[in-house]
Amino acid sequence: MFTRLVGDIEVRTRSWYGDLGKPYQPATSWYHEAVKIVEEFYLVYGTAKFRSVRQQSNIAFLDGGSLEKTPIQEIDEPNFYGSIESHLPFLKDLENSLRVNPTPASAHELMMLELQRMLTKSPNRLDVTNRRGRIVASATIVIYTQGFQKLRMASIAKQAGVSTATLYRLYPTNWDLYQAAYGLGVSIYLAWLERDIQAANPLVEFTHYASVFFEVFFDVQSKNAWSLDQLRGEPSEIVQMQRFSEIKVQLEGLTWQKRFAKLYAEGYIKEPTSWDLIHTFQGPTAIPIGLFMREGVAALPKSSWFKESWRITDEFFKIHGTPQFHAMRKKMNWDGELEAHLAKTA
Repeated sequence: MFTRLVGDIEVRTRSWYGDLGKPYQPATSWYHEAVKIVEEFYLVYGTAKFRSVRQQSNIAFLDGGSLEKTPIQEIDEPNFYGSIESHLPFLKDLENSLRVNPTPASAHELMMLELQRMLTKSPNRLDVTNRRGRIVASATIVIYTQGFQKLRMASIAKQAGVSTATLYRLYPTNWDLYQAAYGLGVSIYLAWLERDIQAANPLVEFTHYASVFFEVFFDVQSKNAWSLDQLRGEPSEIVQMQRFSEIKVQLEGLTWQKRFAKLYAEGYIKEPTSWDLIHTFQGPTAIPIGLFMREGVAALPKSSWFKESWRITDEFFKIHGTPQFHAMRKKMNWDGELEAHLAKTA
């Protein structure tokens, strides 16, 4: 109950402070955002007595469901993807790798597989792309396992199998290497977080999306991979880090637009994609992840992250699911997959 109410506040607050890119601007006012949050809470946890009292009271102005939703701003996709290739040059290759190869068991496994692949020397000694990849992969391994503070140019050159002179020719300053390594780490996580699964059962599909968030951000080493977020350097360096944040939020917006557009086209949710839908779904994940990333406090569920993710997904569809969704849920026994999963992992 706590995460449903306070999580929606937390995720909007993070957006307001720019942690997900540009500061979040609600469609109307913060007061109306609060009305929406409370409305959703009572849709999930309100009793029959509450609903009866509400119907008898003159509180139409507190109808969060009728308030204007905050749209996701349209972006110029060709220019945006061109920007991704410039700032995150490894992302496209990583996405392709996930499509054509067996899916790793976790983000950690994906990280290590891809970094080891990039460390493999090309038989062509003049292959500059391969040398760059080896250098960046070596730096990313250090960041992932120890944090960016442990990066040393000489040791990176040795692990990558290049001379220090070659390293400095390709990456003239420490910041150039830090930035490239950070971009690779971010790309690996984005490829993992943004990948879609094909499931006829939307409960399974969106439970997967929630559980992947928990898996990634409760990995201690993932805090190292994001550790450059805390780096404060020259103004130009700070601007570059802000650009990474903007790319992350724009890519997130595009990904969720497509996911929710699919649900809407299938008749399973009541409205088109908006930031309200994203915040409703991600809100309950924000509290435990935020506590862990900021304070190192692991607020673990009593059961499992899969079951917790199923609960979050169930709440989302209680709020936004259509009669067609609920009819199909019953007809196709979509909840049976939760029972099957729990029986398998018992």
